[in-house]
Parts: sequence; structure tokens; C-alpha cells
Amino acid sequence: MTRWPTDAAERLRAAAFELFEADGFADVTAQQIADRAGVSERTFFRYFATKEEVLFGDGEAILAEIVSALHSSPADARPRQVFDAVALRLAALFEPERAFHRTRNAVIHADASLHERDLWKQEVWANVIANALIDRGLPPTRASVVSSAAVTSFRIVYASWSTDRSRTRLLARFSLAIAELRDDLL
Repeated sequence: MTRWPTDAAERLRAAAFELFEADGFADVTAQQIADRAGVSERTFFRYFATKEEVLFGDGEAILAEIVSALHSSPADARPRQVFDAVALRLAALFEPERAFHRTRNAVIHADASLHERDLWKQEVWANVIANALIDRGLPPTRASVVSSAAVTSFRIVYASWSTDRSRTRLLARFSLAIAELRDDLL
């Protein structure tokens, strides 16, 4: 017999999001989250090192997907093809949990320190992608500019997708944004 419920992590996450939405991130404690989920505070800390990790705990998995997409792209792929491969992976991860992302995005944007952390995470993504483009022969400055533009585009599209109630898929929105960016710059 287990010492804590097998669905505890999901219950904790759901409880945290309910409380974050209702009371704001800063005013919610780990104990309140645990109480709402029907587990002990100790159980909360078995799954999440901090309450921030409820929002950002998947960061390593997301970065691993980005790296995997970069490595699976053909060596001669143009930057646009590399971005499409990364966007396809991220869309596959995010699309099934659109409601979660809607709430997550709202909580993050309501708190300056969370928003800063989210931007830092995306800067890491841009650097990883830039390094992959450099490894493919793109000059460093160009690689940094195009990877930053792509990640910024994805951030803006993600925010729109997560708040918009239309059924337009994340990947379709990203592809359109990149095409429009290319057209606007040329």
C-alpha cells in the first residue's frame, strides 16, 4: 500500500491552480495547496520543491523536447525547418492541455517574478536553438537574431493561443506568425 495517493501530483497541481487563480500566486502557501488537495504539506514537497515548480516543473522536459527536435532535424535543414520541428514538438506537448496553459499563462503574467522567470526560460530556449544553428554553419549573430525572433514569435503566439477561445491550433498560429515575420522583414 502506498503512503500517499497515486494521483497526488495531479491533485496538487489542480489545487494550486484553483488557489492561484482565486487568491493570486503570492498569497497561496504550500500548506493551503496541500489542504485543498487532501494531502499533507510534506506530500506537496515530495512532488514540488517549491510552489513555483507547480508552474515550471516541466521546464527540463520541455527543453529536452526542444533539443530532441533540434537533433532530429536534418543537418542541412534551413532555420525555418528547424523552427518548424521545434514548434511541432512544443505544439504536441501543449495542445492537449490548453486549459492548463490558459491558467498557467494568466498566473505567470499576474506576477512579475514569475513572468521574469518565464522570460528567462525562453531565453535559454533561444540560446539552445542559436547554438544548434551555429553548429549547422550559421554565423553566430545571425543565429542569435533568428532564434530570438522565433522564440519571441512563439511566446506571443502561445499567449494568444492560451487566452483565445477559438479552436485555431498552436502550430498553425506559429507557422502563420513566422511566415508573416519573414514577409514583414523582406
